[in-house]
Amino acid sequence: MKRLSFREWKLLALTAFVCAGFLGYRAVAAPAVGKWRDLRSEADELAAALVQHRLSLRQRDLIEQRYARLESESRSVGTPQEEIARLLKALRKCCESLALTDQGTQVLPVEEGGFYRKFALRMDLEGSVVQLADFMHAVVSSEEPFRIDELTMRATGRSGRARASMLITAVSAIPPAEGD
Repeated sequence: MKRLSFREWKLLALTAFVCAGFLGYRAVAAPAVGKWRDLRSEADELAAALVQHRLSLRQRDLIEQRYARLESESRSVGTPQEEIARLLKALRKCCESLALTDQGTQVLPVEEGGFYRKFALRMDLEGSVVQLADFMHAVVSSEEPFRIDELTMRATGRSGRARASMLITAVSAIPPAEGD
């Protein structure tokens, strides 16, 4: 290599410095910045999960109380015939309190699963639309685990009266045997 002038040495040093800086950035700084961003993103996700878990823990007692209430409400209290009688009594009480006319109630076969019984009743009721709406609200908000699965409403021709046919179901848990 021949003797380089001062200006060439400066240019060579500047080029070497830029190349070393570029290689240092690509080898050290870029991976470090990427890793820092990944860790920051993971920390943000963990912080959000922690906030969600704290909210869940605050509601744990409420959730356990609701679960215990639902479990006790859905417990089977007797034979299927006794439960149907109890459910019919509750529905008829709602009908009488709202002055609805029961046009017929049909008890459908009980569906037995491994750990539950599903009761289904088809009721044909007549009354004003407001009375029928109040009845449906009373049924789904009662203490019994009722659910309205089907509803058909027709005007009867009389002033403001309607006839509703609804399929009402209730599910109750079968308590485990003593040895379980």
